[in-house]
Amino acid sequence: MKRISFTILFFIAYFGFANSQTSKLAYLNADKVLIDMPEIAAADTQLVKLNKEYNDYVEQLKTNYAQKLKFLQENKETLSNIIFEQKAKELASIEQQIADFQQKAQQDLLKKRDVLYAPIKTKLFAAIEDVRKAKGYTDVLNSSTGLILATDGKNNIEAEVRKKLGLK
Repeated sequence: MKRISFTILFFIAYFGFANSQTSKLAYLNADKVLIDMPEIAAADTQLVKLNKEYNDYVEQLKTNYAQKLKFLQENKETLSNIIFEQKAKELASIEQQIADFQQKAQQDLLKKRDVLYAPIKTKLFAAIEDVRKAKGYTDVLNSSTGLILATDGKNNIEAEVRKKLGLK
């Protein structure tokens, strides 16, 4: 049994090593290229606008909350217990409404970002793939994710990808 396991491990290691001998790797900082694409600025503008809309609504809720809180504080001595309790429940409900809305707004912004960025990333990945094929690389690593531990800089295809995308 040990002999079979050792033989299998040997073949896996051998063929893995043999395949790595024929690999031609390139790398680029995909995040840096993505940020420089003009489509990202347009998408970010839409996201900023949507975020402002959400923040404005939250401010309206907070203003409403502050007004009701002020009324309750100013009139707590003159209000009956039933009305006071009802007003306190309204305040708690508004607090919960604010928290719920902020959470939903954050989730919606992330979804919207994914939708807006998807075609831009597709364009970037197509350019990377075109350059990879044209230069004969087998694999392209993204240096922005920290995958490259050491390099001589010769196989950085960022400039070619930027050229393909029409970026400086």
